[in-house]
Amino acid sequence: MVRFSFLSVLIPVGAGAACTGVGDATTDWLVAGCEGPSAFEVTGDGSTFVLRNDIVERTFSVENGILATRELSMLGKQYLKGIAPETHFEVNGVDVVVGGQPAGHLDVRPRFTFGGYRSSPDSVRAGGFHFVPGTRGSRQHVAWPPRGMHVEFEHVLACDKVEAGDEGQLTLTVMYELYDGTSGFSKRLRLEHTCVEPLYVFNMTVSVLNIADKTVAFNTDAQVAEGGMEHGLHLNRFKQVAPGVLYGYGPGLSNFVAGEVFESFLSTEIVHEASYPSGSQRGMTRYGLESSRFFRTVTPQIEQNPIVLQAVCVGGRNGVPPDGEKGSENYWCYDEDGTEGLENLIEQAGSVGAEMVVLGQNMNNTWRSFVGVEYQSDANKTWFKGLVDKAKARGVEMGTYQLLLAARSAIALNQCAPGDATGKSGWDTLDFASGETCHKRSNCQGGPGCCSLCGATEFYDDLRESVLDFWEETGMTVIEQDGSASATPCANESHSGHHGLNDSVWMQYLSVRNTYHDYLQRPDGSVGYVFGM
Repeated sequence: MVRFSFLSVLIPVGAGAACTGVGDATTDWLVAGCEGPSAFEVTGDGSTFVLRNDIVERTFSVENGILATRELSMLGKQYLKGIAPETHFEVNGVDVVVGGQPAGHLDVRPRFTFGGYRSSPDSVRAGGFHFVPGTRGSRQHVAWPPRGMHVEFEHVLACDKVEAGDEGQLTLTVMYELYDGTSGFSKRLRLEHTCVEPLYVFNMTVSVLNIADKTVAFNTDAQVAEGGMEHGLHLNRFKQVAPGVLYGYGPGLSNFVAGEVFESFLSTEIVHEASYPSGSQRGMTRYGLESSRFFRTVTPQIEQNPIVLQAVCVGGRNGVPPDGEKGSENYWCYDEDGTEGLENLIEQAGSVGAEMVVLGQNMNNTWRSFVGVEYQSDANKTWFKGLVDKAKARGVEMGTYQLLLAARSAIALNQCAPGDATGKSGWDTLDFASGETCHKRSNCQGGPGCCSLCGATEFYDDLRESVLDFWEETGMTVIEQDGSASATPCANESHSGHHGLNDSVWMQYLSVRNTYHDYLQRPDGSVGYVFGM
């Protein structure tokens, strides 16, 4: 097998030499590297904090009991145009603010006050997923989790300020991370409380900065976030809980009681020295290289680029006749002809250097959904394990296609949803405006494009377990994942994984994210491979 590789050479910066931007190749941090460790310093009387590496620096300070980011610089250049809150959101209908400037005389919003800090280089976790450096051609000596510094700032507010009882407090923790050798920070929020009454949380912003346009790029690991501007501030916030149906942005926490812990999506903030480029060469500019350095550090799995062959069986709706009937020969994967064809493909894959064979749609008499009876069938497990074993003997990984949320129809042909999915007590998404399940809408007959089952249900939990059991019992290590970004707002309050419409998209996102983490974390310590959308 022939592999192409790129040799990356870092010229160490000499002792005492400062890291610089474009100009001198011996000190340019994108050329020479700038691997000094990230640090957290407490200065003055304990009210000023600096989170820094040799490229970027962020200064926080506490004034009148309120903490704020006061400075943000890269290679000595300041980027802030003014002070912004650390976050703001709504609790029980009350707008609250964390950090930033003290309230003006017309601003009656309750302010969280600074409650303390903690830091550790050993607590860095980035996205929190499993990875083993060196897997599938990635760099063997990359650090995972990445090296850097983790800092937490606590902010507190009395429960009576948000009409949640006369005792207890809300604790909002802002968690920052800075990674060695990059110009990027990450940020996430953690909320908990000891109030007597439950909380309902909306309109949460995770990143807020008062900066010039495109000097700091916000990114996120979530399908539930969006960038925007508000009162001249650049921000990264939750999306609307039900676009076109209800006003209000997420997370939409409902009946959030004392003892529970909420943690937001991860928001990354990449500081750019280079100006934002236009045109098709964007990724090849310094701006693109600054982004690339960051993402190769916090998501090293992107360096995996295996050669994949797909086997697609074409039976199903509007396709060939069922297996065994005239005209079906050589079309169904699991029959004698199909199995022989797959074995030949595996052998060919090994001979030409392909590293994966992924079985696409229609493994066994279902159309697209590829779940439920297929993953739970002992006959299918035995059949597929035979293919996996043959592939392993030739140095090839074996995987399957799976449609996660979209088109999980109970009435379209061969969708494998449970029979009660269209009832209000079933697993279908329930439309808030009409009170009907999505399959009963006049413009939806089930299937792709108009409906899905809810991902925050017992059905989805069973689905995930059946897929993971299939992985374990067959030895497969690859999955082509489809439909994971198709969470539909669901107003069914009987579902076990959410409280109704408000938190349905967020809770479905968490279910899907946990499934992806399960794919990556194999029981033997190895790393699964996921591609698709």
